[in-house]
Amino acid sequence: MLSDWTRRNFLGASIAAPPVLITSIEAATKTDGKNATLRAVADEIIPAGNGMPAASEVGGVAYIEKLMIDEPAMGRVIQECLTILNGNAPSPDAFSKLSSPDRIAALKRLEQNSSAHFALLRDSVYEAYYTRPQIWKLIGYELFPTDHSGPHMKPFDKSVIDVVSKRPRYYREA
Repeated sequence: MLSDWTRRNFLGASIAAPPVLITSIEAATKTDGKNATLRAVADEIIPAGNGMPAASEVGGVAYIEKLMIDEPAMGRVIQECLTILNGNAPSPDAFSKLSSPDRIAALKRLEQNSSAHFALLRDSVYEAYYTRPQIWKLIGYELFPTDHSGPHMKPFDKSVIDVVSKRPRYYREA
């Protein structure tokens, strides 16, 4: 199931998520977001481009660090991934000092060798990014709290089905 998870699936799921989860993690963040390896991973998974900021530019690293604290089992898996990505280097942030192509190659190796671990790391980055109000504004998403009605549907435009309505019936009346 984790291998089926895409940005589109995550975004669809997060739109339905209650705003309490999103705001509670954001409000409770007490980490500094200075984990260089995690920052490099997040920015390789979601780099800046096309007017969109990188994952670390919107507080994604602090969000994941907080998630690692609040969900210890998840935190252990993410930490294992970071340790693998740093290799046996004496520096705890060796991954962050690699060139972008080398980082991508290391992430691909992690995905091939530990697909479930990589999926959790990737999905955590997606969550950290797409639950940020700054990103919602950039992608045109507007949060409508569940304590009152949301946006109203636009009136249906019948012209969009003109071609279909001119076709003969392909069914028999009962």
